[in-house]
Amino acid sequence: MEILTIARALWRKPTGALLVALQIAISLAIVINAALFVHTRVDKVQRDNGMDTKNIIAIYTLSSDKTYPSPTTIDQDIETIRQVPGVISAAYISGIPESGSGSGIGIKNATEDNAKEVPLNTYQADHRIVEALGLTLIEGRSFQAQEVAYAGLEAMPRFGKKVLITRNVAQQLFPGESAVGKLVYSHLNEAAEVIGVIEHMHGAWPNWEFFGQVALFPSISRLGTRLLVRTEPGRRDALQTELEALLSQDQSRRLISRVTSLQAIRDDTYNDDIALAKLLLVVIALLTAISALGIVALASFTVKQRTRQIGTRRAIGARKRDILLYFFQENSLISLFA
Repeated sequence: MEILTIARALWRKPTGALLVALQIAISLAIVINAALFVHTRVDKVQRDNGMDTKNIIAIYTLSSDKTYPSPTTIDQDIETIRQVPGVISAAYISGIPESGSGSGIGIKNATEDNAKEVPLNTYQADHRIVEALGLTLIEGRSFQAQEVAYAGLEAMPRFGKKVLITRNVAQQLFPGESAVGKLVYSHLNEAAEVIGVIEHMHGAWPNWEFFGQVALFPSISRLGTRLLVRTEPGRRDALQTELEALLSQDQSRRLISRVTSLQAIRDDTYNDDIALAKLLLVVIALLTAISALGIVALASFTVKQRTRQIGTRRAIGARKRDILLYFFQENSLISLFA
């Protein structure tokens, strides 16, 4: 009965209650949508990329001699790096995953025009790449040293005779079958044998629909030279400085243009998403505070307007807690309506 009495009282003078209800409704709609947006952004930033990101160093090099990079000179640099205590592995790669810069193609499971085609990111890498990135091979094997081709000064090849693909690519091209030993084809019908399947790996462009579809080809090209170094946990920052100093001692064949962590590259790529999520959290907090102030203001205004009513209720025996309960129920009813 008390609720019906409150509802009838609000119906007789609805203006203030309606304004607060409208404010709460609009604020709640904005807060819910903003919270959902923040949730999707946080999920996007925190999704597993299949790599040992926190323990990987990325070294960017520039060629200053026609002999660099080549399989021999790359091996020399990597051997130098591997001798440093705390280094687990190192490898060549043409581009850095999750950096926003990379290459993409489509591969097919047959040469026919109507064959199933899967778009993906591609990387050129050497035979150490699986260990250097901390990838998990669920089927097949990694590259062997003799399978790594050298493109020299030619345009970077995007297709080779062997290939590693991620599991989602394998499932699309060969559903219900093992992809290892199968041939995949470029749009020019160049063939590559699938020798291994990677459980999961991210490509270059986080906003791309096919971000998690990746292929690795065994090749070294002068047009893209990055070295990835995987370290023991907790050693990354110290080794980053040490390796930069070590490799900078001899720059007769190549220049060290940048040494950073894969985590820093990833954070930079997702910086806009993180900033937007933080901004929306501030908006949510402000809207919640404004709505709360509106409810408090309405309650205060109502109390001042109803001094006589409160006095009458007190005179007929209403306790202070009864008066407070009445206004609490009134505010709850308005909020519930909103």
